Amino acid sequence: LVQVYSAMRPKEAAPVMAALEDRVRLPVAAAMRPRTLAAIMAQMSAPQAKELTEKLAARFQAQQMAARAAAACSAISSIGSSACSVTIMITTATSGPIPIITINIYLKTVQGQRLRIFQMAFGVFI
Repeated sequence: LVQVYSAMRPKEAAPVMAALEDRVRLPVAAAMRPRTLAAIMAQMSAPQAKELTEKLAARFQAQQMAARAAAACSAISSIGSSACSVTIMITTATSGPIPIITINIYLKTVQGQRLRIFQMAFGVFI
């Protein structure tokens, strides 16, 4: 899909991309070359470009936090024999369009249960 949208004229790609669901639009936009994405966003309305920019920024921030959490999980697992896992959720608050990122770190107990040892949730303001 990245190649398809990159091959389209920006004026044609912009309204289609703006209408896509985030689960499709965000991975495609994130994988595009910056110059190509910029040309498409330049053809979007200001509110559409703003929304896409904010959601891409939240996605990038979540990826950075996931990398840090995975590193912490790896360090925890190296100390003992417990298995460690990380979950990341990005949601939108019901009170407005602010993306909320929630990070959980779990340890798997000897009995096979998941024990949450860390949780952090924060809003992304851009």
